[in-house]
Amino acid sequence: MYKDGDMMSLLDCVKINTKIHKEIIHEDLDFSIKKGEIVSLMGRSGSGKTSFANILLGFMKINSGSVLWKGKKLDINQVKSRIGFQPQNGALLADKTVLENVAMPLRYVANFDWDLSFELAMNKILLTGLTEKDFCKYPHMLSGGMIKRVSLARAMSIDPELLILDEPLSGLDAISSKQFENLIWSLSHSTSVICITHNFIKSHKYYILENKKILQLKEEEIKESEYVKF
Repeated sequence: MYKDGDMMSLLDCVKINTKIHKEIIHEDLDFSIKKGEIVSLMGRSGSGKTSFANILLGFMKINSGSVLWKGKKLDINQVKSRIGFQPQNGALLADKTVLENVAMPLRYVANFDWDLSFELAMNKILLTGLTEKDFCKYPHMLSGGMIKRVSLARAMSIDPELLILDEPLSGLDAISSKQFENLIWSLSHSTSVICITHNFIKSHKYYILENKKILQLKEEEIKESEYVKF
């Protein structure tokens, strides 16, 4: 639960139960992430990982239990600017440039004017390892790894306290995966990160969703499990 200090709890899920059309998706889920932590959430396809992310993003309601933000009931309307999300496929707007895509949350969520939005977006793009030459490119001109970086820059643009990354390493080769994993770790000094993943990502904590339940495992247990790819 929430405590003052360097490693205070940012988000807690307590005994969450969810159903979709009477089908139980989650049963008595407990989950916690502290400030500055990287947490991996793993499990088979269809195990409820995406539904869990949708709960945190306010797209799906729980039937019972509690979701707490810094010890208080989560009100997504109050904290939506504190949560960044990177979809699995990047979900970039095809008719917008890299710079325009990253600037969108700054303009329409943070309500900055376009000049400031573009200035801040440039900084976030450069942080991901892309260059000024990439600012005016369109999504169809980007490699898979570049799309991941642009999508991450957009998720980071509003300086969220929590980042939710959906399959951040999928479709990347070994070198790109390692570079992206290093990039994720570079964010953890200021941001908590939840990685919904089938790939092994070095993390502070590891959770497995299985049979509607959630389990916390040690790193060595994760590496030996059937759920992880290297």
